[in-house]
Amino acid sequence: VLKETFATSFDSAQLSVLSHRLLNDVLVIPSSRRLYILVILPIHQSSGQQHFECGEIDVNAIVRMAAFLDALKNINESHMLKEIGADIGAIIVDSCSTDLRSVADLYELLSGTNIQRSDLIGIIRDDSTFMPNTEQIMRQLNVPVVNTFFTSRLTTQTSGTLPSMSLVIQSIVEALKTYHSTCVNLIFDEKYADSILEFQRVAVTESVCVEVAIQMKNSSSAVAEATVRRLLLAEARIVVALLSEDTWIQLAKALRSEMVITTNKTTFFIYHSQGKSFHKPYWNSLKL
Repeated sequence: VLKETFATSFDSAQLSVLSHRLLNDVLVIPSSRRLYILVILPIHQSSGQQHFECGEIDVNAIVRMAAFLDALKNINESHMLKEIGADIGAIIVDSCSTDLRSVADLYELLSGTNIQRSDLIGIIRDDSTFMPNTEQIMRQLNVPVVNTFFTSRLTTQTSGTLPSMSLVIQSIVEALKTYHSTCVNLIFDEKYADSILEFQRVAVTESVCVEVAIQMKNSSSAVAEATVRRLLLAEARIVVALLSEDTWIQLAKALRSEMVITTNKTTFFIYHSQGKSFHKPYWNSLKL
C-alpha cells in the first residue's frame, strides 16, 4: 500500500522518470512555485548483504513522516505564505537506511526528472545511518540541512533538532569524573571518527588521558572479538564506545562470549545511534 501511494503521488506531480525503483522510493508533495524541501527518511529498514535492498517497514518512520506532513500543511496554511501566493512542497526519499540506495535515488532524482537543484530550498535528514556518499551529494546541493539526530560533523549549513555530539562527549567526560577516572580507553567505528577527535580534545581540557583508541574497521564478528581481546590484554578499566548500531550489536555478542571467562571489572560507557532496533540515540554505562 505504501509503495502504491508513493507511485501515485509521484505521478500526480507529472514528473517523468525512467526507474521504477525511484517511483517506489519517492513521495512528492507538489509546489506551484517549485519550492521543495528534500526529506531523507528511512521508511523501510535496510536488507541484504550489500545494504541496497529495502527490508521491513519502520512504523516509527511512518509516524515521523505523518508529523512532517502535518507540519508542512500548517506552514502552507500560514497567513504569510497565503499573502504572497506561495506554497512549499516536499520530496520524501525512502533511504532504507542505506547509503548506496540513497545515492542512487538522489542521482536519478536530480538527473532523470524535471526536479532541478534550484528547486530545493532545504534538506531534512531523518536518518542517522552513516552515509558518506549521500552527505557528499548534500554538500554539493549547497542548501541548509537540518538533522534530527546528534550531529557529529558540523558544517556552516548544517544544524539539528538535537545538539551536536560535543554535548554527548561532554556528558560522558562528566560521568567519568564521578568514577574519579583519570584515564580511559576508546572504541569507535568510521561513523564517529570525527567525534573521537573531539573527545580527545575535551579529554585534554579535562585532564583525562586516553590510553588506547581502537577503531573498529567494520561490524564483523571477527573485528569485534579482536577488539574485546585487545581490551582484556590491556586490562582496560574504563571504556568509552561510540558505535553505530551494527557494530555495537557485534561488540555486545563478543563481550558476552569473551567477558564470561574474566574476573576483570570493566565499565563501559556506550553510545549508539538510531537504527533498526533502537529508535532513539542512546548511551548508558555497563559494568562487566
